[in-house]
Amino acid sequence: MEHFEQFDKINVPLYICTDKWIILYRNKACRKLSSSPRVNSNLCRYFLEKENTPVPAEDGGCLLVGSFIKDVYKTALCFRYKEYVIVAYPSLFDFDIMMCEVDVEGNRAIADSFREVIDLTFLSKSNFEDKYSTLEKIRKYVFNIIDNYVALSMFDTDKRVLGTFSQIYGFFESQIGKTVNKTGYRVNFDLTGIEEFGKNIYVDTTCFSMVLSSVMMFCLSLSADKRCIVRAEHLGMSVRNSISFTYKDTLITGRDKIDFSYFMALNPMEYINFLPIEQMSRALGWGISCLVSDEKEFNCSIVFDTAIDNKSVFRKGGKKKAQTPEDVMSAIFKNTLRLLA
Repeated sequence: MEHFEQFDKINVPLYICTDKWIILYRNKACRKLSSSPRVNSNLCRYFLEKENTPVPAEDGGCLLVGSFIKDVYKTALCFRYKEYVIVAYPSLFDFDIMMCEVDVEGNRAIADSFREVIDLTFLSKSNFEDKYSTLEKIRKYVFNIIDNYVALSMFDTDKRVLGTFSQIYGFFESQIGKTVNKTGYRVNFDLTGIEEFGKNIYVDTTCFSMVLSSVMMFCLSLSADKRCIVRAEHLGMSVRNSISFTYKDTLITGRDKIDFSYFMALNPMEYINFLPIEQMSRALGWGISCLVSDEKEFNCSIVFDTAIDNKSVFRKGGKKKAQTPEDVMSAIFKNTLRLLA
């Protein structure tokens, strides 16, 4: 279908289907994903529920649908677009991260955002095209290495893997930064802001790693010189995480802050990969925003403040009842007094 050709520049696999799941169009990213299913075939035969898979309601909302493509499990985001049903396979959903903390089912905001991005893609004059799929390869590498790093922690938030900020940022710098820097892109880390307390403050490894990596990839896709700087600063009860890059657009001059809809309008093909993580960050209460300056380089920063999760260190393990920090300190005092008696 000729009027969907603009989707070929998007690195997220997209299938355009009828209400019966018959594929009318698939973009180039789908062909990289797999040679099948093809146009005019039925997509639902790849779903776990086959023909019983529900079709997204016409009044908005999203559905997460599990599927097997090339014998690999993948999660699809399905939503209505005009008279069509769109099935998207963002790399993020390969790991079901959204299911940890965010209610996707029936989340109209996510569906509305995707529909708006698709509308803008038709009108966009952006010449963005990851010609050699370099960014997409980096993204898959990053998500795969994070998947191994936080294995077994994704489906049970009561048994989350907690890591210190020093550990996680150290992992990013040593394992991810060095690899990215060999591809022509460049990521530098400034961790002086957490040198003193970084080993003693904790965060949910899964969600934090996915948000940080996705924001980093988004910044690299927008960066005029393929560079970004990752910074962390301890603010007492939270850590401010920021990724700065050079954005060549004179319209941001004189502003202190811009809404992400700005990128949605001017860079919809880059933004579509970032959209799910923006929704996730807001649902987690991390206050994600974009700050700008009049500097010639690194004039744009995406910032999110992560609450320190030290209380989670006292979460339950197995069937043992959870103890709060207060309970632990009370037990220590009791034992101390018993020894002194």
